[in-house]
Amino acid sequence: VIVANRDMSLGEDIHSYSNFSEVVVTHVYPHLTVDFQRHILFGYTDLTFQSLKENVKVARLDTKGLCIERVANKDDADLPWTIPQTHAALGKCLEIDITSVQDKTFVIRIYYCTSKTISGGIQWFAPVQTRDKKHPFMYTQFEAILARTMIPCQDTPAVKAPYDIEITCPSPLVVACSGSQVGTPVKTKLYEDGQEWLTYKFAQKMPIPSYLIALACGDIHRKAIGSRCGVWAEPSLLDKAAEEFSDTEEFLTTAAKIAGLPYEPLWGHYDLLILPSAFPYGGMENPCLTFISSSLITGDKSLVDVVAHEIAHSWAGNLVTNSGWPDFWINEGFTMYLERLILGEKHDEKLRHFHILLGFQDLQKNNH
Repeated sequence: VIVANRDMSLGEDIHSYSNFSEVVVTHVYPHLTVDFQRHILFGYTDLTFQSLKENVKVARLDTKGLCIERVANKDDADLPWTIPQTHAALGKCLEIDITSVQDKTFVIRIYYCTSKTISGGIQWFAPVQTRDKKHPFMYTQFEAILARTMIPCQDTPAVKAPYDIEITCPSPLVVACSGSQVGTPVKTKLYEDGQEWLTYKFAQKMPIPSYLIALACGDIHRKAIGSRCGVWAEPSLLDKAAEEFSDTEEFLTTAAKIAGLPYEPLWGHYDLLILPSAFPYGGMENPCLTFISSSLITGDKSLVDVVAHEIAHSWAGNLVTNSGWPDFWINEGFTMYLERLILGEKHDEKLRHFHILLGFQDLQKNNH
């Protein structure tokens, strides 16, 4: 975790410019188009705010590599804005003048595009870099503070909000997000070149921190692996992935039993998205859509226990979240505890104790 220079005027989270103790985001709604030729997303995001104090003059947001074009209120009237501070790791502070806003709850619309060169949270793949080598592919990875490379936001785990999202992409590509799809994609034409485009809409009703907003776009398809579970992958990998992760439903049932809170009322479905092996993690616990590296597909299920860990995050991390990155170890600590309980229930207690021993040995090694 990169710690900011404390001489800077930051919010209560030292990794964020946002003044969330004065005015807080309560809903996020990006409307973005995926441009594979320029490696950018462009459009606008609507942010719903609630004032927590009287006479708040500005709303400060985190951005990194975003080209801000315009900021407007609910009546489409321009709002003054400025970039008062910049930091190599934290990006730029977007400061919006809200003195003209009279309501306690209000919406601000920000028009912008992302950057091709400063887009650490957005990864782009040419067709030749994908498994089937037919279509381009992109995905996001925002943990810890990279949501700001796609969305102007209060990029801190101290702020949790539900979100809706509309993503437009060229047909026949498919979009998947860390939420539930709303309806069917709407066909449209953006340009006069005859290319058909599709607009997908998703909704995440649970309040989540910005780092759990996630999307992917490419030649991906879904196959059910249970009543609540499915796997997304490129066509040539779909059946193999479905077989490899066929125990996901059992993991989910066991986890809910241990956690004492049923899964469906919280999150609904649980899917896995298989990413290229270049994905730098084994898994990422995006709600409703865990991202998984294709390197975990071995043919013998020897690495599928990673799914138990990511499922455990549904309660430890996604539902109950660390309020700042210095306390991130609590998030992972409780998740590891739940993961080992799941493995002990699924396999046996000896395996759980073995994992505990290995973890303790790692702890001792890293403390010296």
